[in-house]
Amino acid sequence: MSVFDLISSRRSIRKFKADPIPKESLLRIFQAGILAPSGNNRQTWKFYVVQGDKRAEMVERLNEGLANRVKDGEDVAGAKHSFDVMAQAPVTVFIFRPNRTKPWLAGSQCQHFSDVVDVQSVGACIQNMLLMAEEMGIGSLWICDVFSAYQEISDWLGESTEMIAAVSFGIADEHPAARKRKSIDEVVHWL
Repeated sequence: MSVFDLISSRRSIRKFKADPIPKESLLRIFQAGILAPSGNNRQTWKFYVVQGDKRAEMVERLNEGLANRVKDGEDVAGAKHSFDVMAQAPVTVFIFRPNRTKPWLAGSQCQHFSDVVDVQSVGACIQNMLLMAEEMGIGSLWICDVFSAYQEISDWLGESTEMIAAVSFGIADEHPAARKRKSIDEVVHWL
């Protein structure tokens, strides 16, 4: 399959079969991720893989986060849906940026630009992982709603650095149609 065909066929999966993902497959996915380009080759990513019995603990932390956000008066409907997907996925990976600890507010313009570059690098890493999974017949969902349980998950993992996202992996139990995309004319401006 060509790279373009692989990109075109990938979908965000929200229903997974219970089948476990072999460790060799996960290692291949991570290898693809770490081959992504990164600013100054900093490779600013760290993965926490949650599978098997640890999934129940993750779900407890996710639900704790939702309850805390509801107490804070936040709308958590989108996060609840994402957390339900994470609860039934065989594997969820939390991706942290280990070179950035609290407080995260940029102290200078230079630090701000460095932060932007690092987050872009992690995005490239995640995209590589999604495409590798697709090539191997493994479904995936890139999750940013995880921020509704940010502190609860970070505390559970004992992690004080910046969480960027989570990705759930599993064998797809659905085959969603492609979503509408903006046309090239809408997004490309020729000078």
